[in-house]
Amino acid sequence: MSNPSITSRSLIRNFLGGLKEADLQPKRFLLQTGAKQYGFHMGPATNPSFESDPRITLEDNFYYPQEDALERYCNETGAAWNVVRPSYIIGAVRDSALNFMVGLAIFGAVESYLGRPLKFPGDYAAWDREYCQSTALLNAHFQEWAVLTDAAANQAFNIQDGQNFTWGRFWAYLATWYGTTWQPPVEDESKYKQVRCRHETTPRGYGPTGTTRSTFSFLEWSGCSEVQEAFEELAEKHGLVLEPFTEKNRAQIFGMVDSAVLGDWPLSLSMRKARKLGFFGTTDSYRSCFQAMHDLARLKLVAPPVVKEYVE
Repeated sequence: MSNPSITSRSLIRNFLGGLKEADLQPKRFLLQTGAKQYGFHMGPATNPSFESDPRITLEDNFYYPQEDALERYCNETGAAWNVVRPSYIIGAVRDSALNFMVGLAIFGAVESYLGRPLKFPGDYAAWDREYCQSTALLNAHFQEWAVLTDAAANQAFNIQDGQNFTWGRFWAYLATWYGTTWQPPVEDESKYKQVRCRHETTPRGYGPTGTTRSTFSFLEWSGCSEVQEAFEELAEKHGLVLEPFTEKNRAQIFGMVDSAVLGDWPLSLSMRKARKLGFFGTTDSYRSCFQAMHDLARLKLVAPPVVKEYVE
């Protein structure tokens, strides 16, 4: 089995080498990485994260050698570079299972189809923590701005929607969009399972390690027979082409949702650097989620929401 980290490093090295062999030199080369730059996937990181924050060395991160390879190439050739670091991306594509919107749409559609409320699996820390999202379309506008702005050359930037986001706010939206009700976190502490982050040291280098407390996980939920049977009925009704319960797809889709939703630490990416250079784009993350779910339905990946027009 290939090592994703080694593969990712080789991809950019081979591509940059190919540009040299073909005697092609871009004026600007943009690399999109993400919030893993700051270690949020490993526990509490410094909030808000600045682009100048030091690299996290708790474990291997292929973003770092990718950035180094790009900077070396640009130093050698005279090309300029940008690195852009979004949070979890809200969007719709047909061929990627690494999309937390897919899993949330399946969860909403199936629970509604089964006549059940949308139960929130996390605790109140996960429900209330402030988060930032990154809408794909805004990311694209920002990336175009970055490569066309002379003052932005040879710099890394965070990009996020510019709006505070909580799962507590989102949960009521999701239930409404799929025509069902919702329930907040369970108050009975005995119902929760607790998992500590895999490192004793936090990404920020101090403070208690992160914990994930849940009454169930989305990955566990996706393994239930009634869930899979309900999805198959919805798939037949709507002509869906996605098979979310294969071993690979199930782990990617619902593991990604668990990663996004569960946990007790916030995720905040500072936009001050881009703002100082003149980028002021923002978007409504909740509306973006609504649009993404309709786009996923048009791609025949998920059942469509019953609500057709977004209401704040």
